[in-house]
Amino acid sequence: MVQLLYIISSLHVLLCPFTKVEESFNIQAFHDILYHRHNLTQYDHNEFPGVVPRTFIGPLVISLLSAPIVGLLHIIEINKFWTQYVVRLTLALTVIGAWSRLKNALQKQFGNTFAWWFTLITVTQYHFMFYMSRPLPNIMVLPLVLLAFEGWLSGKHKQFIISAGAAIIIFRSELAMLFGLFLIMDLYFKKLDIPTLFKIAIPAGIALIALTVVVDSIFWGRLLWPEAEVFWYNTILNKSSDWGTSPFLWYFYSALPRGLGPSIVLIPVGLYLDRRFVQFCAPAFVYILLYSFLPHKELRFIIYVFPLLNMASAAACSYIYIRRTKTPIFELLFWGAIVIIVGNIIISLAFMLVAITNYPGGVAITRYCTYYYRERRNCIFYQMLCLDHFFLF
Repeated sequence: MVQLLYIISSLHVLLCPFTKVEESFNIQAFHDILYHRHNLTQYDHNEFPGVVPRTFIGPLVISLLSAPIVGLLHIIEINKFWTQYVVRLTLALTVIGAWSRLKNALQKQFGNTFAWWFTLITVTQYHFMFYMSRPLPNIMVLPLVLLAFEGWLSGKHKQFIISAGAAIIIFRSELAMLFGLFLIMDLYFKKLDIPTLFKIAIPAGIALIALTVVVDSIFWGRLLWPEAEVFWYNTILNKSSDWGTSPFLWYFYSALPRGLGPSIVLIPVGLYLDRRFVQFCAPAFVYILLYSFLPHKELRFIIYVFPLLNMASAAACSYIYIRRTKTPIFELLFWGAIVIIVGNIIISLAFMLVAITNYPGGVAITRYCTYYYRERRNCIFYQMLCLDHFFLF
């Protein structure tokens, strides 16, 4: 079943190879690290730094993992455009690898049937599969988020604290709200004591801050901690509102229904049938509620909690599936679950067809390079719609 994640994520990359402005920093960083290497003066961010500085650590890791294949493509003189397929597929593989570890941990605790349904629900939801290959800051951190979830679920405190700390300090500071809730639960139920927490968190925190400050100061040419500047700009100054605002409950009535599809109706069923999953879903909902106070909202800001909510949906399906032959009501509920999964698939296909047409600038540039570039008509004007999908690959 996990192979389906590889296939579908690859399909999304092939059908939608272009990126939008939110992805520009990381996709350009991939290019510069792979092609300019130590020549930092040629890097794109020197001319186009963006509103706030972003960390180079994520692009460095993905570029290093992609480098052998990129080097091979260079040797056999394959068009550089294909390199961006490689880096995006590599990013998707890191997300899938971390997700698989979480799935295996869930399988050990809740059984094979649960893990099967968890996989099926995930793979039929559009947004999680689509986004896992997008070079967004929220996706660059997703492997660490999933590893932190696995560590918390398995009682591996060191893995949880370090993964969560890296996610918060280096990539996305708002994750402190989500992981803080899990940490509070561990402390309240005495699964973790404060001395152990400090013993792990203090040296890890110092090391992680030092890592991002040293690495990113080199790339940006000044002393800085990127995520601290992002937090100050977006949260303290609330400057993110300049890019648009949404109503307080937007995540609940718009983002979650679109992100989870019809399977969202299974969440309350799963929580009712198996109360063990309240410990996963309660922090997810509280995190969304807390994040709703920030006026600027996007679906990708809450994508981290989709696996947590899918656990409740999988619990409902697993419970019903095991009992489907015992009573007519469970057989009816089983077929209802099948209809919901089919609904997920239909909606995913519809979203995919829309997404294919959502990058006209990228298509235009590709056609120009294919049909006119060799004629040396190189003096052209790029308008904003086109530039939104323009990148160095």
